[in-house]
Amino acid sequence: MRRSFVFDICVFTALVAGIGYFSWAGFMGPRSYVHEAQVAEKVAAIKAELKTIQNKRQKRNKRVALLRPATIDPDMLDEMARKQLGFANKSDLIIAEKQN
Repeated sequence: MRRSFVFDICVFTALVAGIGYFSWAGFMGPRSYVHEAQVAEKVAAIKAELKTIQNKRQKRNKRVALLRPATIDPDMLDEMARKQLGFANKSDLIIAEKQN
């Protein structure tokens, strides 16, 4: 018994549509080669941001380490006390900063 011609056309059309869809998805979809460059740019931007945040954290950790009781830095303590109390020596240069 021979299959009908209409059935053969339907199967062929479905296969061509499936191949077309997966080909389009491979080249233009959200996980395609075209979007790979955009993802790489985002990754580079995020890595750069991470590096700046790590640098800021490292600087803050060094500053906090100077205030630990076991190894307190007298200059840092003097600076912090003057800043909190609002005192200054006659020989000090005062630079006003905006506080957020």
